[in-house]
Amino acid sequence: MITRRDLLGAALALAALPSAAGRRRARICMILPGAETALEHGFHEQLASLRIDAELLVRDAGPGMSKVPAILREARSRGTDLIYTSGTTVTLAVAGPPPADPARHVTDIPVVFAGLSEYDAPAFAGPARARNVTGTTASVPLETQVAAMLAYRPFTRIAVIANPASEGAMRAVAVLRALGLRHGFELIERHPPLDRAGVPIASSLTALVAAIARQGAQALYLGAEQFMVDHRRAVMQAATAQRLATFSPSEQVLRDGQALFGLAVNLESLGRHTARKAAAILVGGAAPSSIPVDTLARPSLMINMPVAAALELYPPVSLLNKAEVLRHGLG
Repeated sequence: MITRRDLLGAALALAALPSAAGRRRARICMILPGAETALEHGFHEQLASLRIDAELLVRDAGPGMSKVPAILREARSRGTDLIYTSGTTVTLAVAGPPPADPARHVTDIPVVFAGLSEYDAPAFAGPARARNVTGTTASVPLETQVAAMLAYRPFTRIAVIANPASEGAMRAVAVLRALGLRHGFELIERHPPLDRAGVPIASSLTALVAAIARQGAQALYLGAEQFMVDHRRAVMQAATAQRLATFSPSEQVLRDGQALFGLAVNLESLGRHTARKAAAILVGGAAPSSIPVDTLARPSLMINMPVAAALELYPPVSLLNKAEVLRHGLG
């Protein structure tokens, strides 16, 4: 199995190669849930740093992953060498949960995913590691997240809003429930209703935030599941209006969703790490199943001071001294 040290060695060896000399131009299809983010920027920059000449086909998966079948047909017709996927929903639509169905999912082209949560990644670990898939996760262990929340304030009533259609999100809620029993806080759970197609109804989120506030919640945890990240601004604005402390492990929710605080993996750095895995496959000839699914070693503690001021919930000095201070105004 390829280790972190192996990946670093491969990256250094690749950087020492002449630019594209003697190598065919790689073809990479990037399938995203929307616009490019810092994840993709880091991926692009690392490929350039390694001097990998790549033709990039960047495509939006479309609402409900509706465009994925056509994108995969296009990728195969172009002789794609590797498929990059961003987030759980896209990755499952492309690679499929185990066992993958070759008629619907990609089994013949290496897939490298970026930004899965630790509760979605098991679909690509264990016995499934024989699959043509590897990648990176973007989450911090929930035990560590809860410790950070309780270090900010000794909250006794914490709420969570999670997408009931996401198996990973529901596994995370179960872990939060157990952590509540262990650490002495009550977990208030709310889930957006699903429409007839099984898609969460976004218009319900503001009312859900109001409901948990009426139940006496002191803080709201918003995970990194794609639906919740997509609707981060509406949720965070509603939570701030209800004077709820908001915590998230998603850098997107923290930086432009205006959460109060959180522990997050730097997405640009994670994109770079993901690109090194892609390079090990494209240039080093590594099998995806030999490359571990992992994340960055050190998450960042982020605190949004304008939100803290609005809520009059200033962080303790012990946390502030360790944090990246965000200064985004409330919008």
